[in-house]
Amino acid sequence: FSPDGNSVIEGSRFIHFWKSNGERQQLTGHVSSPDTIGRQEYWIRSLSFSADGKYLASAANDCTIRLWDIQNDDSPCIKIIDVPFAITSLTFSLDSTLIAAGCVNGVVRVWNVITNSDEVVKTFVVRTGSIKSLVFLPDGKTLASIGLNDRNFWFWDLWL
Repeated sequence: FSPDGNSVIEGSRFIHFWKSNGERQQLTGHVSSPDTIGRQEYWIRSLSFSADGKYLASAANDCTIRLWDIQNDDSPCIKIIDVPFAITSLTFSLDSTLIAAGCVNGVVRVWNVITNSDEVVKTFVVRTGSIKSLVFLPDGKTLASIGLNDRNFWFWDLWL
């Protein structure tokens, strides 16, 4: 659900976006390219609304994060971030300025989505397997992650 409770998202091969007025959109940024059809399908692995409700972030096994402007009627993809490994979890900070992604290789990366840079502002390494889940704590300075394999919690200092 969106922060205001007026929208629902679901991901499979596409992102399905339903609004409370009955309107439905299909966002297709992670769709397989013509040269990979039949060999590779890019399934949506994680979705996250920004806390302010302006953006939707999606991650797929195409090793990209896509940022969508969902305030715009067309919900265009406004940013693509390439990531070296498949993403398993994704979350926005509570002030909607940062996005964190956990990957299959046990690495967590953080980007500032307000800047136009794809530069990673923080990297945290667990290396005990995939990151199952991420959450920014209410203090705005800490990111928590849990591993899929070891099920350990890690708390990361974000003091940028």
